Amino acid sequence: MAFISSGYNPNKPMEDRITDIGPRHFEEFYPPVIKKNKGQWDYHEIVKPGVLKHVALSGDVVYTVRCGGARLMSVTHVREICEIADKYCGGHLRFTTRNNVEFMVDTMETVDALLADLAGRKFSGGSQKFPVGGTGASISNIVHTQGYVHCHTPATDASGPVKAVMDEMFAHFQTMLREPRTSTPNLMKRRFCVVVLTAAEPAFGRPFTGPGVPPSSNASCTSQSRNCRVP
Repeated sequence: MAFISSGYNPNKPMEDRITDIGPRHFEEFYPPVIKKNKGQWDYHEIVKPGVLKHVALSGDVVYTVRCGGARLMSVTHVREICEIADKYCGGHLRFTTRNNVEFMVDTMETVDALLADLAGRKFSGGSQKFPVGGTGASISNIVHTQGYVHCHTPATDASGPVKAVMDEMFAHFQTMLREPRTSTPNLMKRRFCVVVLTAAEPAFGRPFTGPGVPPSSNASCTSQSRNCRVP
């Protein structure tokens, strides 16, 4: 009834339509080089752990520096991310589905300056604010629930266990060295099989049916890692 009282006519839904409700179209926030070459990329390569290079058919080149991020960020941390984006990336940045932060620049010289800047930013306890890595054969960031912040049911995918695991495996986030086969349990493997859609789901071993996995398959990420969905 609110729409009716405001003048909305259900028989003519497009009449006097208000179009500025909701978020702005995502293409407005593309870096210029991404918008120009959308769908026209020739190839990409990993320059070093955490640094990607994409080359467009037009010859344009964009370097991406990927930093590990957190599911929950303070306002001051977000402002610092924006400060970095303003300084090196023309105010543009992107978040990955695994809560990583990606800064995109156009020259290798800028990449080197950005990496040096990121390495020098640390928390008061000495840990890195923006660790670079998570590409290729390295361990990806873990997607997890907000945990005990708002939900009392999470177990393996709560913030605390996730941080404990990543603290132990941190060196593998920043390198792409393939370690020899060991008796390390599945949850510690190089690639984490983490697809958390609700706060109550476990972080590891969730049955997955998706591209390449027959609907009848009841294979889990822990039993058949080839079925894992890794963006």
